[in-house]
Amino acid sequence: MLSDACGSAEHIPALLDRFRDDPSGVWPELMDHLCLQLDQAFSASYATLPRLAELASGCAPDDRVWILQAAGAIMACAHTGDDMFQTSADSIADLHRLTDQCLGEIRDPESYVHLLQALLSFWHTAGA
Repeated sequence: MLSDACGSAEHIPALLDRFRDDPSGVWPELMDHLCLQLDQAFSASYATLPRLAELASGCAPDDRVWILQAAGAIMACAHTGDDMFQTSADSIADLHRLTDQCLGEIRDPESYVHLLQALLSFWHTAGA
């Protein structure tokens, strides 16, 4: 059974649907559940990576920043050798590629720094 910061993660699919529709508005709530204080991830956090990669690939660049930041924060909490590196390898590679692409399009310095941090978390964990 997957868990998040509040226990059961059965509400996470609906939360991700809301995040898809309003990334900047739902980002704080999503992080409260999946990446507590941006330094602790949970089994549900890693399980969302394929969905986050899917959302990032299908949205506008301005919204993509929020999705990539969320995935990057989760990956920054990952421990080397976790099984999820193998089970989520394709999603991590997609997130890395999308972040690298997005970095070339972003003009806001703060967003650029956050995306660069996300890129480094994907690069490190993907073994690129």
